[in-house]
Amino acid sequence: MAVDISQRLAQADTVRPDRVWDEKGTGGHLMYWKKPERVDEGGNPMADSGWVVVGQSSETEYVRQSEKGMRPLSRYGHFNHENPRIGWTVAQDPYRQILQRDGAHEFPAAQIVELGWHRRPPIPGLTFPQLAGVEIEDIQCPICHKWFMNQACYEKHERVAHADIAGQQALSRSLAKAQETVQAPLADVLRALVANQAQMGRVVEALAARLGLTTTEIVPDQPPEATAPEKSAAGPRVPVRSERLAKST
Repeated sequence: MAVDISQRLAQADTVRPDRVWDEKGTGGHLMYWKKPERVDEGGNPMADSGWVVVGQSSETEYVRQSEKGMRPLSRYGHFNHENPRIGWTVAQDPYRQILQRDGAHEFPAAQIVELGWHRRPPIPGLTFPQLAGVEIEDIQCPICHKWFMNQACYEKHERVAHADIAGQQALSRSLAKAQETVQAPLADVLRALVANQAQMGRVVEALAARLGLTTTEIVPDQPPEATAPEKSAAGPRVPVRSERLAKST
């Protein structure tokens, strides 16, 4: 059965997306799309769940992306890669138009953090209410220097963007975690020994004061350290056969 493009377009939030013009008269073949919200097997949002991206606005592409669950954001206008009338190059500032048209709420928290907007808004004074109450660990990728809101998001990025070294990084983290697991109990034992030694010292001082003694009279002297035997200046002694033994042979 052939796809009825007109029906698909009628169900969307615009018609003839490749013919729509914004109020500046800068119509184009690009528009904003919002990726579907997806979760992994553990119920956690996937790395690009709900992200805003730039895509084509042709009728064919409109239908194809809609079938993949993408949501068109045509309310924020259409544009070209180069928009000289308004001095805008999409490659240099892809989200300029949607942000200028009050579309900041369309971006999920994970995308805002990865773009670094929670640290430095793309437009002075711009706020993102969707970040309220969101716990952000602020983990930076040591390779590409992008920011991630938590360890899980960073590790997903690492497996996709840096697959060639992801295994090495995961092994390093596992070894570091194992080392912490071993060192933590030993550190607790050491702290307990130090605390007990300090407490014992206070008990000894209290008993000494009660008996009218000094602590040196209670604590036995340490045995002298063993000294190594002195070496002879003439060097090691070599056994010498006696003259009688020599004559008998």
